Amino acid sequence: MDVIEVPYHLDEYLAELDFPLRAREVVTAELPPGNTWDRLAVLYAKVADAVARHGNGLVVVESGDCSTALGTVAGLQRAGRSPGVIWLDAHGDVQTPETTSSGYQAGMPLRLLTGYRPELIAAALGLKPVPEHRMLLVGARDLDPPEETYLAQSSIRRCEVSELDPGALPEGPLYVHLDLDVADPAEVPGLRYPTPSGPSLGAVAAAMGLLIGTGQVAAIGLACTWHPGHDAARGPGKSLLAEALRGRPPGDIVTLSKITTLWRWTVTSDPIEPRILGTGARTIGFGSGAPKATISSDAPSFIRWVTQRGSWPELDVRAAGDEAALSAARRLRVALLARSGADAVQFLQVILGEPQRGTGHVFPQMRDR
Repeated sequence: MDVIEVPYHLDEYLAELDFPLRAREVVTAELPPGNTWDRLAVLYAKVADAVARHGNGLVVVESGDCSTALGTVAGLQRAGRSPGVIWLDAHGDVQTPETTSSGYQAGMPLRLLTGYRPELIAAALGLKPVPEHRMLLVGARDLDPPEETYLAQSSIRRCEVSELDPGALPEGPLYVHLDLDVADPAEVPGLRYPTPSGPSLGAVAAAMGLLIGTGQVAAIGLACTWHPGHDAARGPGKSLLAEALRGRPPGDIVTLSKITTLWRWTVTSDPIEPRILGTGARTIGFGSGAPKATISSDAPSFIRWVTQRGSWPELDVRAAGDEAALSAARRLRVALLARSGADAVQFLQVILGEPQRGTGHVFPQMRDR
């Protein structure tokens, strides 16, 4: 994975902007006088060149706003790749010059990627439109009325971070855009536009790991939309996210690793049934090939264990047997990390109920779709 740093917020150079990943390449440009679109076209043309040089390798582009995505997608297209777009953001980013009340250009890039008014910047970059049906907007919860209206009649699909499903992604290569304001602002200090009630950084990291694990991701845009000087790129949450982006999940992201089995999840004809297998271990197994064990515990004992922990560190998710099990495991990874503490206990009570020893209960949310 190669990392490109673009230390700008729109056309403003920010030498002190902190990023979570160390870059191999830094893109800067001598911007001409004139309007902002013309200046951004010069900068993003250099971004596109840098991305195109990386060919078929995974590239991460870090910047201070979301509009850099225009250059990144143009670069992928120059390299012969036509990506779908997964856009994780607290905001819709589908404003236009005609609908925006603020004039803020970084609130428009997803709309511009669809081919809206190419004369603004897309034509200068050689950027081809991405069809709306190949776009997925994730975690958006702060939408202006014009954005709500547009999204209601467009083909852009929407979901929450916890609802990401590898089976529902566009086919082919993907550009994954992550504006870190999609997360809970309590975990991301100094955001320009903080929006309450976001998922934890752990849940965001799990979602990124899920997407990268599909093998479809061609490029990631990491929009570090905070003001410099808040150490926003540091701390355990950012380290967790950085490890997920590198493809090496840290210990407090659920993984497909160890074989200390707590549950066995078996795949029948369609539903996936949880079965309690023991206490103290920290693995959730999926599929007919998951490790077998003697049933010796019940749901309340596991709920007590989670209550004592207060979170989900060292909890593993294992898949074995077939694609239905793997798909379910991936969805559960995101669902578990979206919850902790008391909320996690309530979640467990819902999915486990009071299973009879040796039978378990169907978890309808996990039916393979």
